[in-house]
Amino acid sequence: MDENKIVSMYQNGIGTCEIADYFACHRTSIQRILKSNGVNLRKKSPTKNQYNVLFFDNFNPESCYWAGFIAADGHVRHNRASVDIHLSKNDLLHLEKCKNATGFSGNIECSEKKSCRITFSGKWFVDDLYRNFNITSRKSMSLDFPTQIPDKFLHHFIRGVVDGDGYLRCGKIPRMTITSGGFAFLNNIEQIIRSHVVLKFKKDAYDSQIMKSGNVFVLVFCGNNALAVMDWLYLGSHENVRLERKHKVYWGYKQRNCG
Repeated sequence: MDENKIVSMYQNGIGTCEIADYFACHRTSIQRILKSNGVNLRKKSPTKNQYNVLFFDNFNPESCYWAGFIAADGHVRHNRASVDIHLSKNDLLHLEKCKNATGFSGNIECSEKKSCRITFSGKWFVDDLYRNFNITSRKSMSLDFPTQIPDKFLHHFIRGVVDGDGYLRCGKIPRMTITSGGFAFLNNIEQIIRSHVVLKFKKDAYDSQIMKSGNVFVLVFCGNNALAVMDWLYLGSHENVRLERKHKVYWGYKQRNCG
């Protein structure tokens, strides 16, 4: 094991349990290495609520999905070293999924205004979301698409963006709209989708289009192309990494028309 990295991680506030998980060993092994390197062990955790502070340190379906969701519908505060997700009470179950995925020990806060919130205090998520996913405090119109994400996880990130700030409609003509980010961010998403999904162009309907809607840009897919994009986005997904009410829209249409 890299003892220098273990010492550095601990001195940056990461707990011995999280470090042990990272190196796939027992916590006592980490404590022994720290003591042998002259590091005084903390008596208390640096944060009130515990969570897996290394959750966004690596790329996997879960970390990429929740990073995409935070990019679209989360709040990163560098000055307060915190990350929070604020949703309607109708989506409380989705915050429960986030809580379970990250191992968060605290409570989800619910207000009388029909809203709920989960808050991660500490610099770890803030730092890793910026390093791996380009997510900063001022992300709404200046978010750069994170080219660091491995190709096999791109659809998980984009699905998170759609769940956080997108719209699915599967009536007579399916339609998928992404409303998060500026033109460059949406253009990158469109190019990635085009490189992974076979889209068909019809003279009487556009296959995809980035449009201006008020002060924001939106990316729209219609018809069979929208359905093909949804097929790709939900590929290999499970209920813990998708917003169930949007997945039901997609799956209901598939059952009615493609079953």
